[in-house]
Amino acid sequence: LIIRLSARNSRCPNFPFSEYYSTVKESIAPDAVVVPNIQVEDAKNFEKLSYKITEDNSQGNFYVDYRNPRRVSVRARKALDRDTMPSILQGMYTLTVTARNERCASSVNVKIMVEDENDNAPVFPKQEYVVEVKENTLKGHVVTQLVASDKDELDQGRMRYFIAGGTPNREFQIEENTGDLSVEVPPDREENPSFMLSILAVDSANNT
Repeated sequence: LIIRLSARNSRCPNFPFSEYYSTVKESIAPDAVVVPNIQVEDAKNFEKLSYKITEDNSQGNFYVDYRNPRRVSVRARKALDRDTMPSILQGMYTLTVTARNERCASSVNVKIMVEDENDNAPVFPKQEYVVEVKENTLKGHVVTQLVASDKDELDQGRMRYFIAGGTPNREFQIEENTGDLSVEVPPDREENPSFMLSILAVDSANNT
């Protein structure tokens, strides 16, 4: 009877799960753990085991930390920015992590959802608007609509608008939710031939 003992690296590494999921905020700090404990099964029984991201649509935003073979993790290489991600990704990065020993390799998919944070101020398409209003225009007449936007998905449809200055007698008013600017007091050209209004847009995080 001859019994041969196989080397510790003679079998292939195997991940315990078919896929890993994680959700992180876009302001995550560099080197922060995104997916913990992604080591293969029985990691302690392997020698010369390495990990690598072999497929990556995040443009290198992540890396695998396997300095401790029993506590392998995916970490952020840098702070993320949900607002600059291609829209086709819908906020989700997909990676393939491969574990390899001297004999063979095994891979697993890792999906990372990046949560949007309200970190952008609203802007108007133009810095200055010029509109004409006839003298004695009736109260309630809509002069124009002002619409601001920002890159944060959280703010879609949630802007608020205010007149910050330029109406000494409250000749105009703006609808807070729609940005419709309308006449409040019929204007008198002899009394005031023009108005210069300052309009303020505020998002859901009070960025202006």
